[in-house]
Amino acid sequence: WRIYPGVKFGYVFYNIYKFRSDIGDLTLTNNPDITKFQYGLTLSVGYSTINFNFYYGLNSLFSDVDYGDENLDISTLNFGLMFYIL
Repeated sequence: WRIYPGVKFGYVFYNIYKFRSDIGDLTLTNNPDITKFQYGLTLSVGYSTINFNFYYGLNSLFSDVDYGDENLDISTLNFGLMFYIL
């Protein structure tokens, strides 16, 4: 068994958002509301050739965005499965 905890830091250089609907298409690039500096906790757990990976963002994806009367506070959660072929 393997357990690897860690911390991940990242910086967003470029972002793009594409939305397609029956009414029309919308493309938004370099949204200033997205937090440029992202950080979070990582955990990788594995046995033999199989690893499970988890990431939880500690800061908000958006910076000071209000939706009506409430602050839009969204964090990221990533998980995955990795196979190693040796």
